[in-house]
Amino acid sequence: MIAASGRVAVRGELTATHRGKFHQIENGRIVRSWHIEDLHGWIRQMKA
Repeated sequence: MIAASGRVAVRGELTATHRGKFHQIENGRIVRSWHIEDLHGWIRQMKA
């Protein structure tokens, strides 16, 4: 995690098989992303 000038950047790495959507793409651009919610779901599954 790096913080500077009121901004924070985070780099992480996960290895798994994801079967749902992460991003909604329109005209070649990401217009909606669900990765944060999916990350929490993945963590809950890994704890089970």
